[in-house]
Amino acid sequence: MANIKYNIPENVYQGRQEHNRLFRKARNSAMNNVFSKYGIPKNMGNKEIKRRVKYHNWFARKAIFYHRTFVDRNNKYIEFLMNDKVFNENKRKSLVILSLELNNGAVMAVRSPVVVSYLLKLVNLLPDVRWDLFTRKLKSFGKFREDAAMIAMLKKRINFLRKLRREYDDVLMTINLINNLRPVLDRLKINVSNAQPYYGVFISTRDLSRLMDDMFPIPPHPKGNTAAKTIQKTVRGVRARTTVKKMKTVAGRVSLRGKRKRSPQ
Repeated sequence: MANIKYNIPENVYQGRQEHNRLFRKARNSAMNNVFSKYGIPKNMGNKEIKRRVKYHNWFARKAIFYHRTFVDRNNKYIEFLMNDKVFNENKRKSLVILSLELNNGAVMAVRSPVVVSYLLKLVNLLPDVRWDLFTRKLKSFGKFREDAAMIAMLKKRINFLRKLRREYDDVLMTINLINNLRPVLDRLKINVSNAQPYYGVFISTRDLSRLMDDMFPIPPHPKGNTAAKTIQKTVRGVRARTTVKKMKTVAGRVSLRGKRKRSPQ
């Protein structure tokens, strides 16, 4: 963003660029002197200390811009930005910005590009909305789901969101899309009676959430409900043991299921 002129006069723009260049040069020289004084290898200093300072300054500016105060969790964001094993630098920065936008640190744990694309699409299309309407069903145990069923459904949602238009801070459904979805809109009682030909109609955030949940329902978690499975497993175990006790042979011996134990020689 710093390289965009925004109609700034050429001499003023060049002056700012030169000022920034001199500032970076003086900063690097001062840090190199500190490395030399304390015997810190230059490679380690450039990789660890300079990068950490750079990311810290970048994050501080973004946090102020989004009016976030993550003072106690700054290190969490900095460590994530310095982790070269996760995506590339631009994608890591995008995830941090998305985390600040949604006010949700769990976003940084996402490793699926499809989930990131879906969340970015929501941010770009629906600024300043109730994010819980669109994100609460995507989570399981506090983290965003990334299983195959969820990814397939999010791809369909992304394709649908691409058909919508953003007008200032509102979402516009085109007349063609309204005509295709007329039965669903009528069943959900979403009012589109004021739709203008060749233009469309604005749709509220809540109605859009209802429409997406109806057309593209979130699939159940592949692991199911852990608590319910535990109860069912316990009940089945008790039932099986009761059945074994009741099953007796003619000789009066208990019939054991599975592998029999060998009798001692």
